[in-house]
Amino acid sequence: EHVVCDVDVLGGENIKKHYGERCLSLFIMPPSVQALRERLERRGTDSPEVIDDRLKRAEFEISHAGNFDIVIVNDDLETAKREVVAAVRQFLER
Repeated sequence: EHVVCDVDVLGGENIKKHYGERCLSLFIMPPSVQALRERLERRGTDSPEVIDDRLKRAEFEISHAGNFDIVIVNDDLETAKREVVAAVRQFLER
C-alpha cells in the first residue's frame, strides 16, 4: 500500500529524511509569489492581512523547494495534475 501526505515543507523534509529513497517528495509551487498574490486576491476569501501572512509563509516554503525530489510549478492546474500523476507513476514503477 502507498500513502500520500499533504504536509508543510518541514513535515515533507522530515518524512524524506526518515524514509529516504523509499518515498517521493513533491513540491507544488506557484509560478511566482506575485501570481500567488493575484490568485488569493481574486478569490476574495481572505483579508489583506491574511494574504500577506500566507505570502510570507509561501516565500519561506519556496526557499525550501530544492530539498524536494521534484518541483512542479502550478502555472496551469491541468498540466500540474498531469505532472504529479506522471511523477508518482514513474516512482511506483521503478
